[in-house]
Amino acid sequence: TVTQSFLNEIIRNYKDENSSSFDPNTINIHAKIPIHVHIVMNIKGLAGVNQENLSNSAGTANDYFKNAGIQFFIDSIDYINDHNYSFITFNNLKKELLTKYAIDNRINLFLVDSIKMGSIKSYGFTYFPDEADSNFIYLDKNYLSGNSLTTMLGHFMGLLSTHETWGGRELASGKNCTN
Repeated sequence: TVTQSFLNEIIRNYKDENSSSFDPNTINIHAKIPIHVHIVMNIKGLAGVNQENLSNSAGTANDYFKNAGIQFFIDSIDYINDHNYSFITFNNLKKELLTKYAIDNRINLFLVDSIKMGSIKSYGFTYFPDEADSNFIYLDKNYLSGNSLTTMLGHFMGLLSTHETWGGRELASGKNCTN
């Protein structure tokens, strides 16, 4: 969920947006961002994902981010051989995993078997960039294909969901985008 402080930052940045021209056709990749993948083994000792799944998911994200000059790449992969970490709840185990396994200066992608936010099952979570020490994404392995990683990377990079209404509802015409 977007915080008021992050929403204020977006509003400040939006005011500067029209002061420079932007042509997505002239963008070359200039930011290559490493992702360190932590695969938590399941109760049977199996990974539940393979490198092809990871590559395809990163490729899908790169298709969306290329016009912004951003490219993600799988820097390295490790396997966490403790299935107890494979069932994440929002306030349980995530901090312990980060303390034990997170690597600085890259996005830490933790692939687990189940994620719950309270009593609700979720496909993943991350934080917007205004949160300190938030260089991680938790993603349910079942959602590695498709756009789920792309969505989480978007939030990680500061993009709101299209259904976000914290700052108000945007009119379909775009008439109220400035406020």
